[in-house]
Amino acid sequence: EAGVDLDLFLLSSCVLSADACLANSITNSGKEQIIQSLEAGTYYIVVDAKLADAIGSYRLKLSCADNICQRSISSIICGEYKAKETLENALNLFDEYPACQNKIYSGREKIYQIEPGSSSSIQVGLHVDTSSKREFDLFLAQVDETCYEMTCLAQATASAIKGSKYLFSDQLGSGPYHLIVDSQDFFTSGEFSIELSCADLV
Repeated sequence: EAGVDLDLFLLSSCVLSADACLANSITNSGKEQIIQSLEAGTYYIVVDAKLADAIGSYRLKLSCADNICQRSISSIICGEYKAKETLENALNLFDEYPACQNKIYSGREKIYQIEPGSSSSIQVGLHVDTSSKREFDLFLAQVDETCYEMTCLAQATASAIKGSKYLFSDQLGSGPYHLIVDSQDFFTSGEFSIELSCADLV
């Protein structure tokens, strides 16, 4: 409701402790949102206000997605160029890419499915708009037939300062594969473009 400042919290326990709060949203925008990757279990969603006399109604929406294949809502084909892409309304499924990076990625990610064909090499370009406030990382991953296990094959980083980056791979068999644009910061904003080029190995 307009004029009511409410905040959103996700807890792992109803007993408050230093590590019970898994995520929060306190943007003062009137529309709070938490996107979090969770293991199976019981969790608690808390709507709270800073002021004791805050009174008003609100709507609460819960959405769940449980594997990468369901999350691959976009695809890109060989020779295609996608402009003005963002992480807006994206979710956070992957926090780590152990085969490629030892960093924690708490930001949202955009996932693209690709099927370059057997014995193909690919080049992926990631171009970050000058308005972007953070770095974006690009990962090439392969997902097993259960759609729950992901293996990172290659990685590249781009930012408005560092400019465009290209990811290459010449060890691809038959697909599908996934391109993942991710960030270490949940509040990363800005636009990026992504392009895919493919060639058959001789």
